[in-house]
Amino acid sequence: MSMHTLVYDVDLKAPACVLLQAAFGCSGHHALRHFDSRHWLTSPTPGMRNVEGTDAEWQKAAAITRKHWGERRATVETKP
Repeated sequence: MSMHTLVYDVDLKAPACVLLQAAFGCSGHHALRHFDSRHWLTSPTPGMRNVEGTDAEWQKAAAITRKHWGERRATVETKP
């Protein structure tokens, strides 16, 4: 089972965008396919962490993100 590292904000329950993933040197950019792009954070936040997980774990994280944000865009300014 291979592990993938993504930048994920544990407080906002949302991943960083592709550009931030690259800037942070993450290896799991293809794991972002599980997340809707409207849920990607486009600026750094205090809650962002490099998080390592399997593909199955990232699928679960994406489900948590979808449940948390629903149809809304993930934003830094306001928490739901």
